[in-house]
Amino acid sequence: AGFADVAIEPAPHALWFGADVTTAARFYAGSGPVRAAIEADPSLDEAKAETVLRVALRPYVTDDGVRIPGDHWLVTASRAEQAG
Repeated sequence: AGFADVAIEPAPHALWFGADVTTAARFYAGSGPVRAAIEADPSLDEAKAETVLRVALRPYVTDDGVRIPGDHWLVTASRAEQAG
């Protein structure tokens, strides 16, 4: 693909999703995947989705808000020199 010196390093980091579980649930409820689930299931409305999300997010509440651990990757490379 034209890259040289490719390096991949793990970058574990918890992502912050709000100051409290209600804020985080509202954030997720407005996201594409949750909106799609609400639209696809007539028995699921935004209030019900937020209730389910608040329960699911409780284990991730910290003194600093809702933080969900994640594994990320830092990828670096340089453009390979092209011949001729």
